[in-house]
Amino acid sequence: MSLDTLSNVSHLKERPKSIKRVENVPSDLASATILSGLISLCTIPLLRALMQQRSEIRTAPGYLYKGDIPDEIVPRFLDWDKPLTKDAPQEVKDSFNSILQKYPELKEPFFKAFRGNKPGSHYYSILSDYAKTGDLYKNQFFASKVLEDAGIRGIRYLDQGSRGEGKGTSNFIPFRPEDFKIQEINDIPLEEYIAKGLLSP
Repeated sequence: MSLDTLSNVSHLKERPKSIKRVENVPSDLASATILSGLISLCTIPLLRALMQQRSEIRTAPGYLYKGDIPDEIVPRFLDWDKPLTKDAPQEVKDSFNSILQKYPELKEPFFKAFRGNKPGSHYYSILSDYAKTGDLYKNQFFASKVLEDAGIRGIRYLDQGSRGEGKGTSNFIPFRPEDFKIQEINDIPLEEYIAKGLLSP
């Protein structure tokens, strides 16, 4: 049984035509995040911990990264905040069906989450818990790797201004560095940021 056969619960809103961004990473994590790796698969497992501490992160000194993600891969991002439904992007449903083919034992928890209208973050938790390595970082690495191998290109989540209403614009964290081209840092064009010596080219 594929996700297509299940009843529709809700509809994921289409992404507004706005710049896609990854924002407000604490300054002490900056070198370990966008510039040196959180945007990459090897450190994406930190995402869950960051997402759980969003309110604290919002008050910390940070960097705002603005850039471009190719439109054709946007449907392949797992929505952290919204339920995975029958009307979710076909690319995401195909990826989860691929995961079920490789890990059939996940069918019950995945379909229970689907029927319970659980958000994308819940599926990530299922994958992380399934790893059972005894190490949270390794569990989350496993979850990210399974998603990436199945065709999921990253995580999207509602930005600060949209979270209260549960809809609006989203921030994006790609699994692959090549999927995100940084254009601005703290509203300063990347070229100017480099010219000021704030970042090595």
